Amino acid sequence: MKFIFFNIAKLLIISSVAVAFIKSVGAEEAKLRLTTMEMPPYGFVKDDGQISGLFHEVNHAILQEGNIAGKIELLPLKRLMRGLTIGTQDCAILGNTDYVRKNYLLLEPLGKELRIGAIGKKTIGARSYDDLYDLNVGVAIGTKLWEKFDNDTVLRKTEVTNYQQGMIMLYRDRINVMTGVIESLSYLAKNIDQDFAASLSDPILFQNIELFYVCRTELEKDPRLQVLQNVVIKMRESGEIRRIVKKYLN
Repeated sequence: MKFIFFNIAKLLIISSVAVAFIKSVGAEEAKLRLTTMEMPPYGFVKDDGQISGLFHEVNHAILQEGNIAGKIELLPLKRLMRGLTIGTQDCAILGNTDYVRKNYLLLEPLGKELRIGAIGKKTIGARSYDDLYDLNVGVAIGTKLWEKFDNDTVLRKTEVTNYQQGMIMLYRDRINVMTGVIESLSYLAKNIDQDFAASLSDPILFQNIELFYVCRTELEKDPRLQVLQNVVIKMRESGEIRRIVKKYLN
């Protein structure tokens, strides 16, 4: 009899643990998975190990303002976009490019644009796209900047792992110009050396891309997206997003 009671008690304990685990997993799956693009000053890890950046702060403010259960992950752009495609991530802040429009759900604009182009030292004297044909042009692996540039097979392009490596190579004169998001390149230049940042010329602008809050298309009818959209609108119209932008892009 004792043996039977012991086994019943043991079974009840195991069942309770299993139910608690299932509830925990369910609660975790119910969280909206927001992703911050790993690209300073939009998303980066500080010296103390904490995640910071413009996009990260916007994501955090959105969860708080909307009282939305969610979690935020910092990922490189390529992994971020793959996560949205295969469903391991739910939403992120991305530029309104042809690829983004075709593959994801455009939820709401943030009221901010990204400037895409090329930047080099003043001594190089590059002022227009045509000037790039005489130069060694740095481009981060896997990035799509502008159709004309992306498909230009005449330009002498040097692939770099990321913006950070590209700007260090520009600093050391191993490339003549670096391409990408101008604000990010300028931010990295200041972190490398203030004199280096001052030596850079005005950028050669490829295009301006409007920033959008985007989500994976499978969530189109998810009621949480309406809450998310309303919060983005409120933060944009109240000037909260603009305040965060100024904090990182003085």
